[in-house]
Amino acid sequence: MTVHRAKLIALFLGAGLLVAACGGRQSAVDAAGIQAERLESLWWLFFWVTAVVYVIVMIVLIVAWVKARRSSAQEQPDLPDPARQKRATTVVSGALVITVITLFILMVTSFRAGGAINSLSERPPDLSIKVTGHQWWWEVEYQDDVTPANNSLTANEIHVPVGRTVKIICSRMTSFTACGCLTFMARRT
Repeated sequence: MTVHRAKLIALFLGAGLLVAACGGRQSAVDAAGIQAERLESLWWLFFWVTAVVYVIVMIVLIVAWVKARRSSAQEQPDLPDPARQKRATTVVSGALVITVITLFILMVTSFRAGGAINSLSERPPDLSIKVTGHQWWWEVEYQDDVTPANNSLTANEIHVPVGRTVKIICSRMTSFTACGCLTFMARRT
């Protein structure tokens, strides 16, 4: 066994162990809330529509390739055929109309989902959470305007009550060297 092959095997084993350490459901389309479910259903609609379009295009390409091979075997010169050109024009025009209708339906569906998602922001939030990024940590301040005694200040963790509307206020970074990512993950119990 060469050194190069041994390095490749070690690399793949290390990558396998690293991936095996990931646990739980980690999917971008694993909806855990009302708004996320709307986005998930929109995502799946777009996925299936584009998958069907892809399959149709591949079938048309394969049929065209087979016909081109069959006609090149006969070695006849292509003479202009008005009936053939009219058929091709009709097929291309039909495909164009179907494409425009499909894109319009997807656009309207996307706008409706966006409006439904935005409707949640019309009612006042049950809780406001102000997040401030510092050099190595996040300052999290829970703000309750109705009951000021419920205000609290924590670091690096956000706990969101289930079924309540929460407004996240991302404040400024307090240091030029602050770097990091604020990620929100849903946890089902």
